Amino acid sequence: PIHDLDLKLSQSEIKMGKEILSKLVKSINTKTICLFTHARDEKGFSEKWWMELYNRLKKEFADINIIEVLPGEKISNISFSEPTFYSKNVREIGALIRNTSLFIGPHSDIMHLASAVQIPTIGLFSSTDSNKYEPYNEGSLAVNTNYYSNNEIIKIIAQRIDC
Repeated sequence: PIHDLDLKLSQSEIKMGKEILSKLVKSINTKTICLFTHARDEKGFSEKWWMELYNRLKKEFADINIIEVLPGEKISNISFSEPTFYSKNVREIGALIRNTSLFIGPHSDIMHLASAVQIPTIGLFSSTDSNKYEPYNEGSLAVNTNYYSNNEIIKIIAQRIDC
């Protein structure tokens, strides 16, 4: 068995993450989906793929906040359509994600970070072994996009965000 990852954020770090989130969203009392749309090499998905998923998210979850964490290259595969956050500080990124309701992103370090801050995480896979590299914590799962349509992914998101 694989033990849950745990970044062990302090209460002051979690509070700081909530303050950051409050500057990005209209209402801190509304659920928030955190996206990370970038991954290196074959782990990533095209901007077209992300825009299709993003447009479905906006339609299906119109009352939910969406934010995007940016990579070091400050690239957005949803054309900066939502508030963005960037930091070089991993604990600061983790604290922000900890205050969201759900993280969605490709197989990447940030996906594992989201899982390590105890937030339901949907890891998107297309080329790497999802059974080996899935996010491990409770409420998290790997979705192999070679086998799931956007409609099925939206249903999985709805279950995870508890709509």
